[in-house]
Amino acid sequence: MSNSYIRTLDSLNHKDGDIVGGKSANLGELLNAGLPVPGGFAITTTAYKELVIETESKNQIHDLLNNLDMDDFDSINSCSAQIRELIEKIPLPEALISEIQSSYRSLGDDIEVAVRSSATAEDLPSASFAGQMDSFLYIKGIENVLKSVKKCISSVFSSRAISYRHEKNFDHFIVLASVTIQKMLDPESAGVMFTLNPVTGATNEIYIEGSWGVGETIVQGKVDPDSFIVQKPELNISSRNINTKKLMTIRGATQGKFSIADRASATEIDVPLDIQNKPSIDDNTVKLLSDYAVKIEKHYNKPMDIEWVLEKNSHQIFIVQARPETVHSKPQNNNEIILKGIGASSGVSFGPVNVILDIKNTTSFINKQVLVTQMTTPDWTPIMKRASAIITQSGGATAHAAIVSRELGIPCIVGAKDATNILKTGQEVTVDGSTGCIYDGKVEIQNKSEIQSSSFESESWPITATQIYMNLGSPDLIDKYKVLPFDGIGLMRLEFLIADKISKHPLKIIEDNESDKFVNELFNGINKVASTIFPRPLVVRFSDFKSNEYRKLEGGEKYEPHEENPMIGWRGISRYISPDYQPA
Repeated sequence: MSNSYIRTLDSLNHKDGDIVGGKSANLGELLNAGLPVPGGFAITTTAYKELVIETESKNQIHDLLNNLDMDDFDSINSCSAQIRELIEKIPLPEALISEIQSSYRSLGDDIEVAVRSSATAEDLPSASFAGQMDSFLYIKGIENVLKSVKKCISSVFSSRAISYRHEKNFDHFIVLASVTIQKMLDPESAGVMFTLNPVTGATNEIYIEGSWGVGETIVQGKVDPDSFIVQKPELNISSRNINTKKLMTIRGATQGKFSIADRASATEIDVPLDIQNKPSIDDNTVKLLSDYAVKIEKHYNKPMDIEWVLEKNSHQIFIVQARPETVHSKPQNNNEIILKGIGASSGVSFGPVNVILDIKNTTSFINKQVLVTQMTTPDWTPIMKRASAIITQSGGATAHAAIVSRELGIPCIVGAKDATNILKTGQEVTVDGSTGCIYDGKVEIQNKSEIQSSSFESESWPITATQIYMNLGSPDLIDKYKVLPFDGIGLMRLEFLIADKISKHPLKIIEDNESDKFVNELFNGINKVASTIFPRPLVVRFSDFKSNEYRKLEGGEKYEPHEENPMIGWRGISRYISPDYQPA
C-alpha cells in the first residue's frame, strides 16, 4: 500500500480483520464479490497503536485502570471519562490527518458519512466485543470527521467495554481499534429480498419487499410493503402486490446530546398522499435487485436474506447486508379464497375468527381461535401462543407476527389488506400460511408441516460427525421437538418467558417486591428444558429486549427511555452494565 494508515474498502477482504477489524473486512468481502456497497475507507490499527499503545498514554491509562473500583459504577464511569478525555486530547499525526482528508474528499465534496468503530477483537471465540464501541451517523465536514474518529478510538475504553473486559478477564489492551468511514445513504426506498421464496421454499423464485424511506418500517411491521416475486433464471416478474404505504422513516433534523455537529436523526413521517399507492420501486429496479440476488447467492453458495437501499440522490441500489436464509415447503390447493395476504409461516389451520384491534381487549380470546389484528408486538406473544393461526392486516415476511409465528409453528398470514373489516368475529375460516390464502369454512388442504411433525419419531435420522445444536424460544415447545436428533440447545432465549409468564418490567417486579416470582418463572422454564434434554447441554441467553419492547411490559413506561432507534440503543450488554438497570 502507498500509505500506512488508510485502506480503501475495496482493497479488503475477510482475511484483513487483524488490520482493519471485522466490520471493514466484511464490507470489503462484499465489494470484492462485485456488489454495490457504499464506498468508503478504513483507518488501520496502526493509528491506534501509534496514539495509544506505543506512547506514554498507555502507562497513564494503565494507572487509571489500576485505581478503578469495578464494584462501583461511578468509579467505572469516571475512569472511562478520564481515559477518553486523555485519548481525545492526543494530537493526530499530521500524516494521518492528511490521509483522512484525502480519503474523505475522494468520497465527494463535503458529504455526509457514517463513522463506525471496527475492532480487531469483535469475534473472539470466547467473547464478543461487538456493540461496545461508538459509531456516528450523518457526519459532515472534515473537522467533524476527525472528531468522530477520535471518539471512535477512545470508545475502546467506554464504561461498558471496560466492565466487559474485566468480567471476561481480558487484558484491556487486547482490543485494537480501527475506524470505518462510508458514504451516508439517504434512501428513497429500501427493503429486503430473499433468493428464494421464504415461505414456500421455492428455489426458482426471488421474493422482494420494499417501501418508501428507511427499511426499518418494514422490519417493525409498521407498513404494508410492496412485494414482488421474480422467476429464475429469466428474472421475469410473476407477481406484484402494491400496497398503501402510509408511514416512512427519513433523515431528520440535527439532534441529541451525542451530536458532534451536523449529525441527524431518523424520524417517522406520513407518506405523501400522491405516492402512498405508487410502487416504491419500478420494474427495472426489481429486475436489477434480482440480478444482485442471484450474484450474492452464487457467491455464498446458499439461499440468502439481503437488505437493500435505493439511494435518493443517485438512484443507485446499494447492498447493506446479506445473511443466510432458511426455507419452508409449499402445500398446493385449488380452492376459492375470500382473502389473500403474504404467507409468512407455513401450515394449515381451521377455526373461528376473533378480531382484536387493541391488546387491552384480549380477554375475549379463546384457545385455538384465529387471531385477526392490525399488527402484533412482543406484548401480543401470550395470545399468539394460544391461537390456531394468526392474520395481520399490516406487515411483511420479516414483521414481528411472521417471526414469532414461525418459531411457534403457527400458520400466519401478514399484509392481508382490510382483514379486520372483511373477516368477522365468530366466522369460521381455513388459513393456509404457506400460500397466504384464507378460505371461508373448512377446506381440506394437505398440510406438509403437520405430516413432517407427526413423523419425527418414526424417522431414521442419519448420524453426523458434526454436532447439531437447536435454537429454542418458548420452553413449552421442547415437548414437541425433543425427539429431533440434536446434541443440545445452543440458544434458549428468555424473551418468551419474560413476555409470556412474567409480563412485567424487571424493575417493576423489584418495586412490587415480587423478585421471587421473576426468579421462579425463569427457573421453571429453564428447568423444564434442561431436565427434558438431560444429559445434553443447554445454553441460555439473557433477554435482549429493546427499550420499546420493555416499555410495553407492565410498568415499563416508568423505566424505559424513548429512543429514536432502539435497535442500536439501550440493549444487550450496555443495559446489563448500566447503573439504571443494575438492581435487576
